[in-house]
Amino acid sequence: MRRIFLVILACLAASSTAHAQDCGAPPSNGPPLLHLSETATITVPPTLLVADLVASSQSPSAVTTQRHVNDLMARANLLAGKVPGIVAEFQDYSTDFVDAANGVPAHWEASQTLEIRGHSGETVLGLVGQLQAFGLSLGNLGWQVSQDQADAAGRKARLQALAALRQEALAAAQTLDMSVEGYQSVDLTGGPSPILSPAPMQMEAAMAPPLASADSQNISATVTADVILTAKSPVAKESP
Repeated sequence: MRRIFLVILACLAASSTAHAQDCGAPPSNGPPLLHLSETATITVPPTLLVADLVASSQSPSAVTTQRHVNDLMARANLLAGKVPGIVAEFQDYSTDFVDAANGVPAHWEASQTLEIRGHSGETVLGLVGQLQAFGLSLGNLGWQVSQDQADAAGRKARLQALAALRQEALAAAQTLDMSVEGYQSVDLTGGPSPILSPAPMQMEAAMAPPLASADSQNISATVTADVILTAKSPVAKESP
């Protein structure tokens, strides 16, 4: 994505000083500015498989309902802790009272999510199948770009965008028969944040280990700058 705007004079010469300041442009006697923006994108293969396993229960008793969920979570966490390379974290916990409706008596519902993640797809998917086998349901499942990967790709994208911006500045200056004198208002923080959304999942059977494809993801960064232009110095003629 590229936007190039050459500003020689931001406002007409007849405009007042106050109006020129409102335009946000340099004064009429200042150097011409070339406003540039460049975006670079890095394709990153995800290496972290993340799965959400949900324990849920319902009964007329709040205590019984919560106890069942707590028991399932304790067993799931214990099992996950025995698998090398797996990190498990408890997530959202909810308890609700549901009024009687459509012939279903009033009851309590409770649920909690256990997130498991690891770099080995075979290990994570195998554990998911085991957790499903004793009562947990599978929520989200997908490959993600780890934060370290995202940070490294973001730095690389910014440097690539900055290099492209410099090349564009030199090419534009040459076309205008001018020279690049310097840069100002350089911004390396622009661009979209890395998207760590999970890839689609595919189930073989209700209680069988699922399948998940590791699709590459794009991480982009945008840099902007004002390029200060100056007229080329005339070539001095040699004395006879």
